[in-house]
Order: sequence, then structure tokens, then C-alpha cells
Amino acid sequence: MNAGRGAVGKIAVVGTKERGSWKVVAKSVSETDKPTLQGFIADNVETGSTVFTDEAKAYLGVVDFERSAVKHAARESHERHGAYERD
Repeated sequence: MNAGRGAVGKIAVVGTKERGSWKVVAKSVSETDKPTLQGFIADNVETGSTVFTDEAKAYLGVVDFERSAVKHAARESHERHGAYERD
């Protein structure tokens, strides 16, 4: 197994953390496609909330939510987008 940056041999996990609280929801997923990731958001995030994601195409067109995406390849962080939070 290669423990590098690729997805080979790894299990994908999608998760949310509610700002201002310790509430976390995480789930392992077999697919990282649009129906899976956007379905997770719809099931676990309050409509109208802002979601902070990476730039994966699966998040394009997310409905009923504001979205802010960071470009990890450009070394952006969610802090730059106002999402950094210290608890």
C-alpha cells in the first residue's frame, strides 16, 4: 500500500463540524461522487448554511447552501476564507 497522496488503499471519509460547537458528523464512503458528497451535505447540514470544501468537482452545483472552496494545490487554507476557528 502506498501511504502517499493518492487514494489507493485508502478509505474516503466525509465529515462536518458545526461552527461554534463541538458537533461533528463523519462517515466513511465508498464513493466520492456528486450524489454521495452532496447527499451527505443535504442530510447533515442546515439548509442555507455555508459549507467549506476543497475544489473537488463533486461539490459543484451544491443546492440550498452557500459554498466556499479552497485550492489545496495552491496551498490555500480555510483560514483565508474566514473559516478558521479555534475551540
